Amino acid sequence: EPTTPADTNIARVIARVQLGEFEHRTVARWRIDAAARDLMVEAGARDHNLALMDLGAMACTARNPACERCPLSGACNWFAKAETAPVAVRATAPPFATTARFARGRIVDALRGGPSTEDELRELLPEQHAQRLPKYLEALARDRLIELQGEAWCLVGDSAVSLAP
Repeated sequence: EPTTPADTNIARVIARVQLGEFEHRTVARWRIDAAARDLMVEAGARDHNLALMDLGAMACTARNPACERCPLSGACNWFAKAETAPVAVRATAPPFATTARFARGRIVDALRGGPSTEDELRELLPEQHAQRLPKYLEALARDRLIELQGEAWCLVGDSAVSLAP
């Protein structure tokens, strides 16, 4: 059955060419799907879909579309009405050292060296993470990466050794 899977690249091409919208994420999914059905060809559906994917990846890109290279620019509703492409705003990621992933990684890395108490683990983390340590430990235990044996945390499968001096 000929169908067009509207992945990110295809959805972007369809939103621009068929619907005249720069950003496909602002268009209702049903409109993208309906426009994809209207654009579908009976013969050569596979090649048609691959061409749309390539077009979205190489010319009709998210941030800097190369409309001058696009074979559909003459039929593109967005290109016909657009003077310039809006600048796509990219969300800036927080510094990695401020993320839970960073803290969880430090905890797991420390436990590779052997069991540690909660106090020992807290000393390894920056202050902003030290206060969240119980939540990190709980999440790592829930993910079955670490476990509490007595007073010591260890990697799952490691035996906690006595921490007494």
